[in-house]
Amino acid sequence: MIKIKNLNKSYFDRKILNNVNLKFPTRGLIALVGVSGSGKTTLLNLIGGADKDYEGEILIDGVNLKKENDKKTANYRINNIGYVFQFFNLFELETAFNNVKLPLDSSSNVSSKIKNKRVHDVLNLVGIEHLANKNANKMSGGERQRVAIAKAIVNSPKVLLCDEPTGALDTENSILIMDLLKDISKKSLVIVSTHDTDLIRQYADEIILIQDGIIMGQKIENKDIGSASFAPILGRGKKINKSTLPLSFQISHTFRKIKSKKFRFLISNSMLSLSLVGIGLSLILSNSVSKKIENTFSSMFNGSQITMSQKNTNHSVVSNAYSASYEKVNLIKEAYPGEIRDIGAIYQLNFENFFKDKNEIYVSSLAYKYNLDGYSARLINDFIWLNDEFDKDIFPSTSGEALKNDEIVMGLTYETMKNLCFKLEILRNFESLGIYISKNDLTIALHVINNDWQYEDEQIFKVVGVVPTTKPCLYHTNPMFNKVVFEDNMRFPANDGSVREFPWEIYKIHYLMVKNDVSLLLNELMYDDRFYDYVFERVNNSFLPTLCKIGQVCDEKRIVVYYTDKSSMRTKVLKDLQNIEAKLNNYYLISAGGYASYASNLLSGFSKNLFISLDESKLVTSIDASNSINDNTLDLKLPKGVVRGNVIGNTNNVKFSSLFSNLISGKTPRNLNEIVISTGLAKLLSDTDLLNSKLYFASQISEKNKEDKNSENEYGITQVEVVGLVKEDKPYIYHNKDWTISFFRDKIGVSSFNLIPTSVIFEFDTQVDTTQLVKRLNNIYHGYVFSDPLNELSLSINNTINYAKNVLFVFSIIAIAISSLLLGTCILLNILESKKEIELYSYTGINKSDIVTSFVVEVVVQTLIAFFISAVEMIVIELVINFGLDAMFGVSSGLVLNFEPILIVFCISTFIAITIGYIVTKFSFKNKKKRRAAKLAKK
Repeated sequence: MIKIKNLNKSYFDRKILNNVNLKFPTRGLIALVGVSGSGKTTLLNLIGGADKDYEGEILIDGVNLKKENDKKTANYRINNIGYVFQFFNLFELETAFNNVKLPLDSSSNVSSKIKNKRVHDVLNLVGIEHLANKNANKMSGGERQRVAIAKAIVNSPKVLLCDEPTGALDTENSILIMDLLKDISKKSLVIVSTHDTDLIRQYADEIILIQDGIIMGQKIENKDIGSASFAPILGRGKKINKSTLPLSFQISHTFRKIKSKKFRFLISNSMLSLSLVGIGLSLILSNSVSKKIENTFSSMFNGSQITMSQKNTNHSVVSNAYSASYEKVNLIKEAYPGEIRDIGAIYQLNFENFFKDKNEIYVSSLAYKYNLDGYSARLINDFIWLNDEFDKDIFPSTSGEALKNDEIVMGLTYETMKNLCFKLEILRNFESLGIYISKNDLTIALHVINNDWQYEDEQIFKVVGVVPTTKPCLYHTNPMFNKVVFEDNMRFPANDGSVREFPWEIYKIHYLMVKNDVSLLLNELMYDDRFYDYVFERVNNSFLPTLCKIGQVCDEKRIVVYYTDKSSMRTKVLKDLQNIEAKLNNYYLISAGGYASYASNLLSGFSKNLFISLDESKLVTSIDASNSINDNTLDLKLPKGVVRGNVIGNTNNVKFSSLFSNLISGKTPRNLNEIVISTGLAKLLSDTDLLNSKLYFASQISEKNKEDKNSENEYGITQVEVVGLVKEDKPYIYHNKDWTISFFRDKIGVSSFNLIPTSVIFEFDTQVDTTQLVKRLNNIYHGYVFSDPLNELSLSINNTINYAKNVLFVFSIIAIAISSLLLGTCILLNILESKKEIELYSYTGINKSDIVTSFVVEVVVQTLIAFFISAVEMIVIELVINFGLDAMFGVSSGLVLNFEPILIVFCISTFIAITIGYIVTKFSFKNKKKRRAAKLAKK
C-alpha cells in the first residue's frame, strides 16, 4: 500500500504539487487524469523515488524512500517498482530479449538458464516472444511498448508506474496495451497517468483527477477488482543485496554503440591510437635503438679509416647527360693519340619501329628481287670498322685502300653465302663468290618505308668483298660510314639527345675507337681532370645489339662519350693528397653501382646484390631466388657454398679492402681476372683450400621496372682466379684501389653512370692519429669533408641518446596530455548524447555509481581497442626499426620483439581511461542532476 501525506512539490516559485494526500491499494489499476503540466508525471517520479526533493511523506509498504540513500533507493526500485513510459524508453540498439533481461541480470543471481526462461515467459505473456532477437529500433510503436511492459514486469514489481503508456500509439495498439495493463493490475498495483479519459474509464478501478497540482477528486469506476484471469507476474526468484549493472551488458552495449557510430569512433580512436603510439614510440626508440647500437657498434668497424666526401651532396651526381659533340670528343682523341684510333657515331634508334613498313636489304643487281635475311638498316648503324688490324680474309682480296661511301664489304654466314651463290649460279663457296664480285657488279639496296611520314627511300651499295662470319654484318673503312648513309644521303636530322622536334629525328652519340685495352684507358680518363664533365661508357647491347650480347661485357673496343653537368668529387684530388700525405695511398672509391659506404653508420659493402660461389649453377639459382622477391633488403635462403655480399639486409656482409698487409699465401692480383680473398670468406665458400681456384661472381646490373611485374633484375656473371689469401675472419675481397669501379664496369657490365665516384675511403694498416690528420685535411680542402667515422660516431652517440631521452620524455608528456584531453572530450560527448540511456538506467533501478561505471567501461573498452590498434602499430614500427637498423649496420639480428613498451602503454592507457573517465563522468553527473531537476519541474 502507498500512503501520501501532505505532499508539496515546488520548483523555484512555481507550485507543482499542492498538499496532496492519497492512498493506493496493493493491486488494481489506478488512473491519474489531468491535462499536460498538471503534475501527473511529477507525482509518478516522486512515488518511484526518482525525485526526493519534496515536502511531505510518501510511504510504500512502510518504506520512506526519501530517507534512503541513492543505492538503497535504486535497489528498492529495481525489485519493487516498474516503469512504462509514453515513448517506451528502451535501449534502442539492444534486442527485445536483452532489454527485458537487464533488470533480471541487475537484481538476481539465479542461473542464466532460469533467467532466460523467465524472459521468454514474459515476452510470451505480452505476445512478442517471436521478436526476442529483434532490435528495439526496428520495431513498431506497439511492439516497443510491449517490450517496455515486459521489461517493467520481469522482476515482478509491487508497483507498475505508467506515464502516458498509450500516448504515442494508435487506437488499436492503445487498446491492446490497456488490456495487458488491466491483466497485470489483478496481481500488482498499476498507476497510469493519462489525459485520455475516454479510454481510461474502460479499464481504471479508480480515477484520480489532478489540476494544477491539486487533487480535485477521486472517482471509483470499478470497485470489484476481482482475481487475475491468469498469473502475469512470475515468481520473484532469489535477489541479491543490491542492484548491479552487469559488466557483460556494459561491454556488449558499448560495442553496439561503437557499431552505430562507426565514423566518429574511427576518427576518435585513430587520434587516440596515434597518441598511444607516440608514447610507445618514445619507449621503443629509447630501448631498441640504444640496445642495437650497443650490441653492434663494437663489431662494425675493422681498422682505421678516413672518409672523404663532398660538402654539398643534396643533388644528383649527373644531370643533363647528352652526347658529346664531335669537337669535344676530338679533344680526347688529341689528348690520347697513342690510345685512340678514331671517332665514330652510333644512332640509338629502334630501327624496326622507325622504318615500320619496310626495312630490308636486297640484292639489286639480279633480274629479280632477292632479299637478304637478317640484313636491315640496323646493320648500317652497327657496321664494323675496317682498319689495319683487320685479320679476317676478304674475298676477293682488297688492296687495303679506303672504300668509297657507296661501296661496302659484307659479312656472310655460310648459309647466306650458299643461297646467294645459288642465285648467282656459281659454285657455292667464298672463293667463287669473291671471283664473281671481282668480275661483275654485285649491288645491294637498303629499302625503307614509313607510311605515316609518306617516306620511302633506297640506298644502293656496291659489294666489293665478302667476309665469312657467324652472323650477318657489314664492314667499311670510313668510321663515320653510318653518318654518311643516314644524315648525308637519307637526310635524317640528328640531335645529341635533347627534345626531339620531329618524329623522324635520330639521336646520335659519338664513340672513341680504342687501340689497346679499353679498361686501362677508362681508368686513365677517370683521373684526368680535363675531362671531368664527361662520362665514358663501354658499348653494350643497347648501343650495338648485333655486335654485343645481352648480359655480357662487350669486347668491342669502343667507348661512348657523354657530356654532362656533373657534381661528383674530382678524382685528381686523390693524387694531390698523396703528395701531401704518403699514408693516403691506400683507398677505394665509392659509387652507387659498385661499392657503398655509409660512414656515419659504420657500414660498407657492395651497393647491389652480389653473389659469390665456386659453382656457376648455384649462382643462377641464387639469382632466380633474388628475382622472385625483388628485395635486396631481405635475407635469402641460398644454396650451400653461395655468399651474398650486398651492404643491406645481409648477415655475412662481404667487404672490400686495398690492404694486403696480412697476406699469408699467394700473391697480389695483377689484373681484373685475379683476386685475393680473406680466410673468413674462403670458409663460407668451401671447406677446402681455395688458392688458385676459380670463383664465379654474379652482380646486379639493372633493377626491375616496378611497372612491369614480369620483368626481372639483370645480372652479369664473370669468373676470376683466387691468387692470394689474407688472414681475416670476416668476409673480405682484396684488390687495387680502382677495383670497386673497374671490376663492375669491365667484368660485370654496370653502366659508368652508376659508377661515378661519390666519395673515398682511405685505409691505414698502422695506427694513425686520425683526429689531427682529419683536422689538417679539412683546413686544406674546403670543398670536401674528411672524417673518422669511428671517432665521430663515438662522440655523437652519447649526445644523441641524451638528447633523444629528453625529447622523447617531453613528447611522452605531451602525448599523454593529448590522450587525456581526447578521452575526456569523448566521455563528455558520450554523456551528452546518452541522456535517455541515463534516465533509463535510473528508472530501471540502476544506482548512480553503476551508471558512472558504465560510461567508464565504455571509455576503457574504446581505449583498449585503441590500445590494440596502437600495439599492432608499435609492433610494425619496431619491426621496421629493427630492419632499418639491421640495414644501416649491415647485420641481421632476426625477429626480436620487445614487449615492455607495449605493456607500459597498456598500463598507461588503462590508468588514463579509468582516471579521466571517473573524473569527467562524476563532474558531468553533478551538472546533470541540476538539469534533470529542471526537466522534472516542467512536467
